[in-house]
Amino acid sequence: MNDPSKPNVDQLEDNFLDYLRFECGLARNTIDAYRQDLVLFREFCAEIEVEYPGDVDRRTIVLFLGWCRDRGQATSSLRRHLSAVRGFYRFLGTIEVTDSDPASEVLFAKDWQRLPHILNPTQVEALLHAPDEFGTTTRVRDRAILELLYSAGVRVSELCGLELSRIFTEERYLRVRGKGDKERIIPVAERSLEWISRYRTGERQVVCDRAKINPSIVFLSVRGRTLGRETVFRTVKKYAAAAGLPPISPHTLRHSYATHLLGGGAGLREVQELLGHADIRTTEIYTHVDRERVRQVHRDCHPRP
Repeated sequence: MNDPSKPNVDQLEDNFLDYLRFECGLARNTIDAYRQDLVLFREFCAEIEVEYPGDVDRRTIVLFLGWCRDRGQATSSLRRHLSAVRGFYRFLGTIEVTDSDPASEVLFAKDWQRLPHILNPTQVEALLHAPDEFGTTTRVRDRAILELLYSAGVRVSELCGLELSRIFTEERYLRVRGKGDKERIIPVAERSLEWISRYRTGERQVVCDRAKINPSIVFLSVRGRTLGRETVFRTVKKYAAAAGLPPISPHTLRHSYATHLLGGGAGLREVQELLGHADIRTTEIYTHVDRERVRQVHRDCHPRP
């Protein structure tokens, strides 16, 4: 039975999410992710019989992160869970529901960080050519998607929301809206633009004519709807399996894009800008991945290899 003297936790969470949306201007995807994080935190608290926000202490949050890790969640997910809980408790302190912030005392151990999985250039080529060998009626669209994920390093949400008017073919760049509705300009490979052009004048035009529509979004389903994130995930997994690669996600291509740029001599700041990272520490993880390049530099430059 709810204690009337205690705050309504559902209402507090809704107020927090409204604050993120209207006051902080966070993107809908980020807010939805935070909502799921808080639902998971509530589920854990129910298991250990912690009912109200004021009953949570530092140990509760540390146990929660360990509980999530034991369920096989990635380090990136654990970081976001902690970020959501921290934000929630800062909000509760602002509106004077609690007088302490247990989440501020929790530090995320650096040794929890896992290096991202990447593809080598040979594997990338195998994946990009998979639609030509194993594709169906959406072969050209799928090839254009894979090419764009790798040549521009876009997020899935950015790809799904890409509009025709934001592709500048002659100048060879895109304008995309990233996290927090921030816009950035990304150079894109000519080959990727060629596949997008083939899709626009071929498969996509057939879909639009059949559905009698003229949408602004580039990538469409076979029924003429905006392509969903889940479809992109399934597309990447399907062609990875067809190419004999281990299971990967669209983000694997983004990781590979960043790592190959650094391996080719790009600066960390430039890669940060291309990826749309607000904090360069997020980009720095790719410097740990490119060990082979460092070894090659040593072999080529040191007088005693």
